[in-house]
Amino acid sequence: MTFFERCRSFTVKVSGGSGVLFEPMTEDYSYILTAKHNLYTDPNTMQEPIEEILIEACGIEINFNQSNRYVHETLDIAILKIEKINIETPLKEFEEPSKDLNYEFYGYPKYKRDENPKIEQQIENYEVKFSKKDSSLVTFDNPKFINIEEIRGASGGGVFREADDKIYLVAIEYEMNARENSQASHERIDFMSIEAFDEIIEDNNSELVPLYPPYMNDFNMLLNDIFLLNGLMSEREQVASLLKDIAENDINCNICPKDIYDKYKEKLLVKDDYINELTNKELWIRYVEFLVLSKLIDMDDISIDSIDEIYTKRKFLFAKTNDWTSLVKEIFSCDLKSLNKNGTVCIACDIDTKPDMCEIPPNILKS
Repeated sequence: MTFFERCRSFTVKVSGGSGVLFEPMTEDYSYILTAKHNLYTDPNTMQEPIEEILIEACGIEINFNQSNRYVHETLDIAILKIEKINIETPLKEFEEPSKDLNYEFYGYPKYKRDENPKIEQQIENYEVKFSKKDSSLVTFDNPKFINIEEIRGASGGGVFREADDKIYLVAIEYEMNARENSQASHERIDFMSIEAFDEIIEDNNSELVPLYPPYMNDFNMLLNDIFLLNGLMSEREQVASLLKDIAENDINCNICPKDIYDKYKEKLLVKDDYINELTNKELWIRYVEFLVLSKLIDMDDISIDSIDEIYTKRKFLFAKTNDWTSLVKEIFSCDLKSLNKNGTVCIACDIDTKPDMCEIPPNILKS
């Protein structure tokens, strides 16, 4: 699928506005992230809620209990909790917006709905350029000077960017930069950052889970992808089965990826600018393999509290590369103080499928 087709598949109509499908950290339900004013009969006053919110998506049926609405107290954002969907949705953007990156805004403007009977033909995408960020407010330049009438109905749609075949949701649109219908109001569009939705989740933490992929809550969801053993020709299935049994019985019952993420965050990465990789599925596949090998070597129980002890013997670092040897200097710039003498640094990559060896120059070791 093209970038456009993928963004269209998870951009939905929310009554007179738009929204974005999102898979949170559970297998039980999904979300629609949208603008709060889409849920009210008068979007300006936001006093009277719409009795029945109508949701429509391309090629998928959305089941929604009307009571599952969660709105921010002060910001123009909301979360709708819907029945579980099984399609690709975007990932949460962790990196700060940049003027050097390309972004696109998707939504269902009213004029396209009026012109076309089919939802597939009603979506519109707009190229936007990052302008500034102030707390939760993210402003994007509107290079084509799209006016308010051309964008009306797209509120609640998302700004997306693509990187390494992944699509990241950066922010949700809620209004033009100025409300009056003047030329100045066409120059910029205002959005609420994806991080702002965390506040809704924190205020409703008994009913909502964080904006992380489902596998962040359960190593079991990764077990089919661990220990592929591409370099092992004989007895591959038997060895892989043994290792997966250890992962399922000795690792998963005591710990989950989110526990490790919360404790170590950027310390899991070779470089800080890999921040979006903290929810990369490959990182967590490699991490459960790391824990299984540690279990085999040490024969100790694995828990969130025992990882610090493991890190005195071997340290896990994730590198987004197909040649980790090019990052030797960065690796030795990482915090390795926890390692005892003769400790091991384990480098996990999202592309490499076979181990490699590297000779480290003496001058790097001395530095």
